[in-house]
Amino acid sequence: MLLKIILYSLLLFAINGLFANEKPLIIASHKVTIDTTHNDSIRLSKIIDLSWDYRNYSTDSALYYSDWAIRLAKSTNQVLLLAKELDIRSTIMIIMGKLDSAEYYQNSSLEIRQNMHDYRGLRSSYEEMGNIKKAKGHYELALKYYFKALNTIDSIKYRPVELELYEEYKFETLDKFIEKFRKRNFDMNKKTPEASSVKFVHIANEKRLIGEIYLIKKDYPNAEKYLLEALELNYRLLDGDQIVMNENAVSKLYLALGINSKAKYHAIICKDISIHNGNYLEASRSFEILSNIELTESNYSKALNYLDSSSYM
Repeated sequence: MLLKIILYSLLLFAINGLFANEKPLIIASHKVTIDTTHNDSIRLSKIIDLSWDYRNYSTDSALYYSDWAIRLAKSTNQVLLLAKELDIRSTIMIIMGKLDSAEYYQNSSLEIRQNMHDYRGLRSSYEEMGNIKKAKGHYELALKYYFKALNTIDSIKYRPVELELYEEYKFETLDKFIEKFRKRNFDMNKKTPEASSVKFVHIANEKRLIGEIYLIKKDYPNAEKYLLEALELNYRLLDGDQIVMNENAVSKLYLALGINSKAKYHAIICKDISIHNGNYLEASRSFEILSNIELTESNYSKALNYLDSSSYM
């Protein structure tokens, strides 16, 4: 266990060091472009980039560049870039814990995108509004926005490249940890544009979010329907991050239904994949679920072991 802690500490130190060195370089590059270009569109794009880059780095700086971006977008009448910045401003407000302000900016973005018939932007804005409503505990409204996002997807004009197979090599060189899941009821080799296009990435994500809301509402039949549909798509897409979030949600569903064998099955899959992918947050959640499963079966020593593992992830 001590070795494990040391290894994780070194990994986190290395990652933090990497980003600590990388972020100032990116920011400095954007600032140089802003100072040297005479093109308002380029300058605005870089200012928007800075407001995004600073969101988890310095909220004061993020707000400074966000204010600048909003003023410049309005003065140069670059409406869609204004909507993009309003989305970012909403994200900054969420990070600051100001959900009412986040909702205000997201609504402002939605109005612009609706007037411009910007369906691609609307999909992400509806989803973000759903996330805000979910964070505020307004689950019916969250569900409404997630369904709006899902229904908007068919109106998006995807570029041909977005409807082609992407990262096709993934289907040819699957990691060994995926191999053992081939026996599941998912067609891991289905090479169709429908199974691996950006469009279906969007569909899978919205269905997972809808399923999670139904799970919160204890509407278990609908939760199972949407979570399993999303899970199948995510396996066909080989989207590791989405798979582990999906597997954890499915595990929680079956735990709530008292079907411990299925709950344990999905939690263990999530644990294996998330550790392999370095997604330690989801790994920690899967250990917590496994701990709860063992508690329901009065396996207290196993429950404690899982809980102990969770605290180190």
